[in-house]
Amino acid sequence: MNSFIQNILKLEKKLSAEKGNFLFFALAELENRQNKWDVIVSASWLPSREIEAISVMTYSIFEILDKNELSQLSRVVILNADEPFIKEVIKKSGGRAILSDVFINGLEIRNIHIISNHAKYKDDGLMVLNKKITTQKFEEEYRNAA
Repeated sequence: MNSFIQNILKLEKKLSAEKGNFLFFALAELENRQNKWDVIVSASWLPSREIEAISVMTYSIFEILDKNELSQLSRVVILNADEPFIKEVIKKSGGRAILSDVFINGLEIRNIHIISNHAKYKDDGLMVLNKKITTQKFEEEYRNAA
């Protein structure tokens, strides 16, 4: 598994342990920005003001990623859990952790890696189970690809 992906997984685990679960956490590579990744997140613990929420995420990203890995990031996107984009990703994923060559809400997405997805669950037990399954699938996909 490449170090960029490993460190993004560490970032999600670190923040989840410190602040609480993400409702949604994904990496997306848009067709028009190949080899550049957007970090897309939703979490109830993020500040309500977007600028503050982005600051929390970018500060944490700078702590984890090195300069080479930072150059692979395009932007940080903060969304509400009920955003149509998240709903469409969840619907199209069908429980898979990785989608390729999909069209979602007007965006051509080359690859999207769903690291955690709790947006569709209200029961804490299901949230923990889904996080474990999604993380396992994601890590298996990268182990197999390496």
